[in-house]
Amino acid sequence: MTSGTSLEALVIPVAAVVGLFVGSFLNVVVYRTPLGLSVSTPRSFCPTCDRQLAWWENVPLLSWLFLRGRCHTCHEP
Repeated sequence: MTSGTSLEALVIPVAAVVGLFVGSFLNVVVYRTPLGLSVSTPRSFCPTCDRQLAWWENVPLLSWLFLRGRCHTCHEP
């Protein structure tokens, strides 16, 4: 194994995780900006039932997969 290969084995997963967090934040910006809402407050919420999301419901991709893309409370997409 060369040093370039081991570096790629570290850089690719780190870049993927950073990409998930940046993409998640940009999704918040795209949703809230046209509605005139701040991107920092209030905390993330379900647009259907207005329930604030728990911290674990904001983990990019993993929480979406666990909840199957639906709200934990009202089960709407």
